[in-house]
Amino acid sequence: MPALFYNTTATWYYGGVELFPARIACRVAGISARSLDHWISSGLVSPHSVYRGPKQKRDFFLFAFEELVELRIISALRHTGVSLQRIRAALIVLKRDAGKDWQALWLVSDGTNVLVVRQPDVVETLTGPRKGQLAFALVALGSASNEVRGSLLKLQSTKFDEARYKGQLLRYAATLA
Repeated sequence: MPALFYNTTATWYYGGVELFPARIACRVAGISARSLDHWISSGLVSPHSVYRGPKQKRDFFLFAFEELVELRIISALRHTGVSLQRIRAALIVLKRDAGKDWQALWLVSDGTNVLVVRQPDVVETLTGPRKGQLAFALVALGSASNEVRGSLLKLQSTKFDEARYKGQLLRYAATLA
């Protein structure tokens, strides 16, 4: 297992990947810890890794930059009124069709459905049928990355207390079994 490193800017480094704790993820995405827990338990999002201490009653979720951007996008879509079920369906289609580049696309929402702008003159529906004239709320996925970077730079961190945490850090998918 790769070594776990922590620096004073509230980031962990595991296997060469910079990871952020759940409290930072919540602040960057503008969501509550309760919402984040719900999104994880329902399978809408998955943290990159989970820190499981020897005597802790709760797992400590850690998120890579890409997951922070995904949380920010989900939060933006929720604020437009899109249901979690439709967000989940839209993310599945986006990730399947666009691969790792899905976060650079533009999404459009009328508060119920999610549409994607694939070309300047092509808007495709990702969820539900489109009928009639719609008022749209635009969510720029590419700018979400920049917003997350800006938020991370503004956040103040606390020093990591190595004596307090003596557990092990595991990839999240490995803990589901």
